[in-house]
Amino acid sequence: MQTKPIIPPEESGRRVPPVAGQIRLPWGELLIARGVITRTQLNTALENQRKNGLRLGEVLRTMGVASRHIAEALSDQLGVPMVRLYKTELDETVLRMIPEHMARSHQAVPISATDTRITVALVDPFDVVVIDDIGRLTGREVDVVVTPAEDFEIAVGRYLAFDGDAAKVDEPIASSPIEEKEPGPDTLLQLGKEAPIVRLVSQVIGQGIRQRASDIHLEAQDRDLRVRFRVDGLLTTVMSVPRHMHPAVISRIKILAGMDIAEHRIPQDGRIRVQAGAQEVDIRVNTVPTVHGESVAMRLLSRQRALTLDELGLSTPDRARVEGIVKRPHGMFLMTGPTGSGKTTTLYALLHLVNSPDRKILTIEDPVEYQIPGLTQVQVNLKTGVTFAAGLRSFLRHDPDIIMLGEIRDTETAMIAVQAALTGHLVLSTLHTNDAVGAVARLLDMGVAPYLLASTLLGAGAQRLIRVLCPECREMCPVEPEAAVRLGYAPDTVPPAVYRARGCPTCQETGYWGRTGIFQIMRVTEAMRGAIATRAPEHELRRMAADDATQTLLADGARKVAAGVTSIRELLRVADVEEARDAAPASDDGHPGRA
Repeated sequence: MQTKPIIPPEESGRRVPPVAGQIRLPWGELLIARGVITRTQLNTALENQRKNGLRLGEVLRTMGVASRHIAEALSDQLGVPMVRLYKTELDETVLRMIPEHMARSHQAVPISATDTRITVALVDPFDVVVIDDIGRLTGREVDVVVTPAEDFEIAVGRYLAFDGDAAKVDEPIASSPIEEKEPGPDTLLQLGKEAPIVRLVSQVIGQGIRQRASDIHLEAQDRDLRVRFRVDGLLTTVMSVPRHMHPAVISRIKILAGMDIAEHRIPQDGRIRVQAGAQEVDIRVNTVPTVHGESVAMRLLSRQRALTLDELGLSTPDRARVEGIVKRPHGMFLMTGPTGSGKTTTLYALLHLVNSPDRKILTIEDPVEYQIPGLTQVQVNLKTGVTFAAGLRSFLRHDPDIIMLGEIRDTETAMIAVQAALTGHLVLSTLHTNDAVGAVARLLDMGVAPYLLASTLLGAGAQRLIRVLCPECREMCPVEPEAAVRLGYAPDTVPPAVYRARGCPTCQETGYWGRTGIFQIMRVTEAMRGAIATRAPEHELRRMAADDATQTLLADGARKVAAGVTSIRELLRVADVEEARDAAPASDDGHPGRA
């Protein structure tokens, strides 16, 4: 067996620390020379090391010294390369050469191998015992490279599917559950309770929580089970599970989610609740049959708390608008945008704003994502007939002041929502349209009478989620003329410089950390009520919204770019520039487009 070495031959690592006669500073002294620590800090670390028996590197990390600086000093002292594992694509065959438990205990990751040598990244390259153990285990000469501790923590997640104990589940079982004979439910139940499988599934979920994933996808492929996390809106592959473990992994998830493990031919839904430290997480689980077997999608929902209006990213004018709208005693306000754009999170923030002991607030959701004290919340359940429409109809007999509908999906729900708003209730809900003005056309297309919509609609909002630049590594750059035009900056309002993403270990080389919203908040003016009642075309409604200083999504995003919150590239990835231009009449006030 031979795999392509990741480290070029001229940079290959050392088997042992430097040969006798070489003069090198102790790496603690190197850290002082680099200005990373002071002499006092080193003396304190050495004293702590003598007291607790920990490695010096571990002591320094507890004192706040970045492991990257420690690894750089070790690399210089030993004369071996430093490898950034978060940038390195690891080979599954090489990973299997060292069992997971050994990799974790020794902080060692094999990164390349030939028939006679193996290159191993170590957090502590002084540990000759570890090097000897790996040499005996693999039967190869060991070349050592250094890696920072935080890189090891990122990379070790790739071991989750390769523990040596997984050999206990080494018999391939039905490579395509749809086309081949299924193992019996008793077999699947037993496989789902095997210790390696239990640990693997727990670690996948735990790793997803630690990496701030909103979704975990386990996708059946021809040769393996691919595991991907959606972090800040984008999917990344984190590992591949061997194909023969696929039935056991899926069965374990089904057991946790309360699903039927013997059913493989129809989609199923379930829920898992886990405790991750102080954080309680609800996980919505969905399985679907594919040509290569069942795939699983898990949506991770933190139960800690919903966001407040202050945390959403609304501009001061937009916040004032939306507060004025939802403090009205009755009427309807809608948030629009595609799936996953944060609409429901915004509605929760609005409910938090209006929640008070003298108001009764009812919600019907699919699912209930956050439990808020003081609210009566109902979960949609199609099996028992609790739909949005049926729940809303029942709500009207429950004496509510405010009603929140997770989504207006059909004509029946739309008609009942309008009637509720007309009869003295404040109704908050969401729609799938591109912008705020599109909500009017959508409800009219659903069959809502124009005069009823004109009487009840207080306003509508649109939103998207954009990634926030990592504060540790963002860097300034000039604004290219073409980008300034695309973002709608007037010549005298182009910022002199903006920030762009670079990438660092903190953000796992993405350049971004977290997300915020870009918003458009439109209020229905008296002029717009008349236009809605007469079915005025959308471009006329857009002009009226512009007259009322309604901002486009692109304009709000351009302000966040100028403020250093996000990058031009990220905004252009999320916002539909051409659509925004069509939605925004020419502006003569020097600001990026108004809607």
